[in-house]
Amino acid sequence: MRGSKLPSREKVVAVLEEVARRRETISYSRLAAILGLPRRGPHWKALLDDLAINAAPGTPDLTLLVVSATTRLPSQHSLMPDDRKDAAGLARVRAAQEAVWAALAPDGP
Repeated sequence: MRGSKLPSREKVVAVLEEVARRRETISYSRLAAILGLPRRGPHWKALLDDLAINAAPGTPDLTLLVVSATTRLPSQHSLMPDDRKDAAGLARVRAAQEAVWAALAPDGP
């Protein structure tokens, strides 16, 4: 990311809140295109960790909506790695995403 800087936290939150209101997920590559960032790189850890760690108490973890285009699963740090490997773990991932959608989608769950 030579010469470029990270988008504001507010911009990233606004994009992810809009994704949540539509009850969708967003791939890293699509989010990169919207934010004007490279598709791959260390900037993702900085951006997503900041959002997850510094979210206001009681705020849903918007970073769970950022997913791999291949697996359609988040790689967010708050999930245990095994959560992406078995049916029970996948159910926990989906429930966590559902909680984000329920908190922000206009029509509720």
